[in-house]
Amino acid sequence: MNTSTILILPVITLFFIACSNPDQTAEQSFQVAANKGAFTDKQVGLGFEQYTKNCASCHGADLLGTEGGTALIGKRFVSKWQEKSLAELFELTKATMPKSNPHSLDDPSYSSLLAFILNANGFPSGDVALSSKKEELQNILMGLPPASSRESSQFIPKVGTINTRTIESEWRQHRGDYASTNYSSLDQVNVENVKNLKITWRWKTDNFGSSPEFYFKATPLMVNGVLFITAGLSRTVAAID
Repeated sequence: MNTSTILILPVITLFFIACSNPDQTAEQSFQVAANKGAFTDKQVGLGFEQYTKNCASCHGADLLGTEGGTALIGKRFVSKWQEKSLAELFELTKATMPKSNPHSLDDPSYSSLLAFILNANGFPSGDVALSSKKEELQNILMGLPPASSRESSQFIPKVGTINTRTIESEWRQHRGDYASTNYSSLDQVNVENVKNLKITWRWKTDNFGSSPEFYFKATPLMVNGVLFITAGLSRTVAAID
């Protein structure tokens, strides 16, 4: 063995040692879960404003979805995204929202939208704002919200009773009857309790026709328990049970 061989062997040995011991710290810091406080309360507030203005008409004011858009809250939504980075959700949001004009918001607004959606799903806020840079969002896994908040959007229906009254009436003409009296003899709703009325369900018509119709007004007719209404730019007649 000559002198050059003796000098080369230690170099080769060091090379194999370096390859067999990768930087574990770098791997562990590559991805951070969103449940560690990846956004701020201020972003949630800004995201709520953007969502109400640009997204609620399709995805619902409660994020539970409508005929025009999927739900953005709940177990199905979280399970779909929990193994993906926030960059993927950011890019999809940017490419599809608002539905009538994608890419129309600036990047910080889309980050605020993500913050609002994450917060609605039980993810906690923190002290550092959610970035709008793709390379930084790629390092954040959505993951799962804290266990105590995973059922925050659970819907628990009221228990019915045998005394519950049902509406047994019809509205066959647009103005109530042939005399256009605009009157119904129903007495469940009156001047005392009308202030307590709340929306029970929504039926969206945005997906009727070649393009969404956002300025929509109609008077439905009720016949034999079926609600009849027109929908879309072509005024398609729909029957809702």
